[in-house]
Amino acid sequence: MKRLHMLRHSACVLALLLPLGAQAQEDSAPLIQIPFAEEAPPTTPATPMPPARDAGEVAPVAAAPIVLPLLPRLAQANDQSFARLQGESGAAEFRLYSPASDRGATFQIHYRTSINTLPEYSRIRVILNDNVLGEFEPSNFSDFGTVDLGVVDLEAGENTVRIEAVHHHRIFCGTDVSFALWTEVDLRQSGVKVSPATLAPQAADFLAAMAAQSMRNQPIEVRGDLALADPGLTRSLVARLGSQFGGSFVSFRAAPFWAQQGAAPALARVAVLPPGSGGTGFRRGGDGAIVLVLDGASAQQDLDRLLPEAAQRTVAPLLQPGSPVPLHDLGFADSTTRDHYFRQDLTFRLPQDWLVLASQKARLGLLYGFPEGLPTGSILLVKVNGESVRLLPLDREGGEVQPQLDVQFNARLLRPGLNSVTFEALIPGDPPDAACPIRQDDVLTILGNTTIQVPESPRMQLANLAAPLSRLGPEDVARVGVDEGSAVLTLAALLQQPRAEAAGARLTVVDVGEASQIPIDTLNVSRQALVDAVSPGEPTLAPAATGTSFARLLSGMAPGDGPAEEWLAQNRGVALIAQPDLARPDALWLLTGPQADMGQVARAIAAGREAPDGPRGQISVLRADGTWASWTSADQVPVLNEPLTLNNLRSVLGNYASWLPLSFVGLILAMAWVSGIVALTFVAMTGKRFK
Repeated sequence: MKRLHMLRHSACVLALLLPLGAQAQEDSAPLIQIPFAEEAPPTTPATPMPPARDAGEVAPVAAAPIVLPLLPRLAQANDQSFARLQGESGAAEFRLYSPASDRGATFQIHYRTSINTLPEYSRIRVILNDNVLGEFEPSNFSDFGTVDLGVVDLEAGENTVRIEAVHHHRIFCGTDVSFALWTEVDLRQSGVKVSPATLAPQAADFLAAMAAQSMRNQPIEVRGDLALADPGLTRSLVARLGSQFGGSFVSFRAAPFWAQQGAAPALARVAVLPPGSGGTGFRRGGDGAIVLVLDGASAQQDLDRLLPEAAQRTVAPLLQPGSPVPLHDLGFADSTTRDHYFRQDLTFRLPQDWLVLASQKARLGLLYGFPEGLPTGSILLVKVNGESVRLLPLDREGGEVQPQLDVQFNARLLRPGLNSVTFEALIPGDPPDAACPIRQDDVLTILGNTTIQVPESPRMQLANLAAPLSRLGPEDVARVGVDEGSAVLTLAALLQQPRAEAAGARLTVVDVGEASQIPIDTLNVSRQALVDAVSPGEPTLAPAATGTSFARLLSGMAPGDGPAEEWLAQNRGVALIAQPDLARPDALWLLTGPQADMGQVARAIAAGREAPDGPRGQISVLRADGTWASWTSADQVPVLNEPLTLNNLRSVLGNYASWLPLSFVGLILAMAWVSGIVALTFVAMTGKRFK
């Protein structure tokens, strides 16, 4: 038995170090399981067996240089391989993971810019760890080009790279011009160029290799029989690995120890040995990949010991209703601009049991300033969750900071969870048909001392999939069937901690062939309508007619977004999230269509959890462009989570009356009829007695 255990251990180590079949395609290659020592091994392995000494480190194979790329700071629904710096001025921050073994690498930017950009008056500045690395004029218009910024001395591990762009239009000036100016950066080819042979088997180099491999859309493999047999363990491992990148997309897949290698050599992978095997740490595989070896009995503890502390999930600040709160307490600093188009968003959270549907007002105590002489038609828009609540002129009475302006808006524009307040300035060109002059002074300043006050509300809730979605952790994702596949692992890697609220949510992943598993008894929608919404081509089922004009009028006055099937026929995409049972609001289902890319779906869900325009309601459809469209059911009613008292009676009744106006009006009319009948009865009876 001892000899058999040693043979198993040796087989596992050899398997994790030596991938098979370098010519197979990454996504379509079959995974070949090699039996252990008690079974007859193949006589001619796809890759020659190394001697026993190669169970430790082996010499890396020769490989072409690779670029350790820039990673987005946050998950984004669209293609994470590119970043666009839009407008007259734009900036973005990225992560760059550097190995500890190579501290003198050449930094490069691979980019292209709009043909409308005038290079002589435009510039791209690169800042590395708060130090200006270099600056150049953008001049690649037709195709991507590379600019080398010289040799840099990076910190081992995570580095911060900030790219700032200033664009000047060749011909025109004004608000519309800002949308014609941009610089696009190819993040896969921007960063530092190194040889894979210089990556050493250690933590910093492993993370750098993971980042480079993920930006090539090549999944990180987690190999081992235990990784396949214990999905919960594998999900927790990939979540811990994914958390190192702060929400940037990294895809994973589970595989046997002996698995065919894809066409592109792996740079990093993980191997989980049978419990008690020992020998955990970083090693180099026969193909040059850096391998993180974990013991199945202590894999999570090994990760915490071998890798640096994980990056924490960024959560929008919580706004407490009832009193004025300065915007700088919510992370909004003084904001200035010299551009003809300016937009600044403030994202914050309200408690999940805050609900105002009636006519209460919220207030914004706005402090802002602008110079004299701005072109006629200059305006500042104040928006709440995308809806304009105030338009302010900027072409008169300027020159100083304005007295605090009380901007009132309907509190029902806000909602539980994530919200946004947007300041948007539009400055016309003067004249618009000539190039803009170089401006040295700011055209608008919004002070962080601006306050926002949201009214208090009774503790009430409407069912909404955004709340349980924000609580999802890596262990809360499952797939129908035995094989969870890479879809669940990809999602688990992005569902980072800490959660916004207590746990308890569950997301089940199905494709159109498994749509029959979705419970729809209380959703008032057919499964075929759900399948049609995420499938290409014409819908199988035609949406139901809305009826007569009177029925349409009543439907428009009812709460929610109308019949689900009619809404789904008009809002189609590649995937959807549903909350099919209002009695079990924490049970969510993700339905993916034939054209869904699980990477895009995972990024969209991760990004949507941190954005006010993310998925909500009872059904939310992911469009092909990465945006969400959400439907709210009329069958739900507000739920009161506190005792009904004289203090909250008015607010509670206001919410019910606003959500169910027809029912409330009917109730009032019924009460009026009853009161009238009682009064008439009383008058009739007393009249007879007096006679």
